[in-house]
Amino acid sequence: MLDSPRTSEASVVSQAELANTLRQQGLPVAPTDQALSSARLTCLGARSGLTIQTYNITELSAAAYAAALMTAGISDASVVIAAPTSKPVTGEAALVGALKAASACLPGAYVQPERERLAYAQLKATRALAGNASDLARAWAVFLDGLHAVITRQAQDEAAVGGALDSAAARQNLVLDEGQRAGLVNVLQQLRGLDFREYAQGYRFEQAGPDSVRVVASQAH
Repeated sequence: MLDSPRTSEASVVSQAELANTLRQQGLPVAPTDQALSSARLTCLGARSGLTIQTYNITELSAAAYAAALMTAGISDASVVIAAPTSKPVTGEAALVGALKAASACLPGAYVQPERERLAYAQLKATRALAGNASDLARAWAVFLDGLHAVITRQAQDEAAVGGALDSAAARQNLVLDEGQRAGLVNVLQQLRGLDFREYAQGYRFEQAGPDSVRVVASQAH
């Protein structure tokens, strides 16, 4: 726990680092991928909540970054993720930078490798569900509903996790094929083993728009 805010700014991730990280996590790397984004993360005191604001990010929503950081172990921080106005980016490089910056807010100043792996795994599984960028927002909505069921322990076994995903997909008018469903269930099953601290007692997303979101524990004052 931190007594006062402490800021860590991730340096811009190099193109080589971006490509290596994404390849190691099993994510595709396009020849046009560029590391033009940056992330500034301010660690906050307990039960302050997690706030994400993005600028000029075209595909990954603020909620997607929030989910990744929650998986990494972050619960109380303010994060700004930005790319140049003249060169908007899809957002993967910024995720690499945000996860690097997250280490400042964690015990030992590092993200546990398993948590980092799962943060990327949920991105990979959700992208597979979307199929194309136009369906990415709905795919993330499905994943976030499944994640909420897991974190708050409403889904405590594989059948319940699958049921939560099926219900979420129906609300979003998305059809889960067998492979997509299995991929999401697999990731969420692994997330069940993580400690989400106060979020396990319940939380809500306060969505100001696709570029701004705040995650607040239900018992936060």
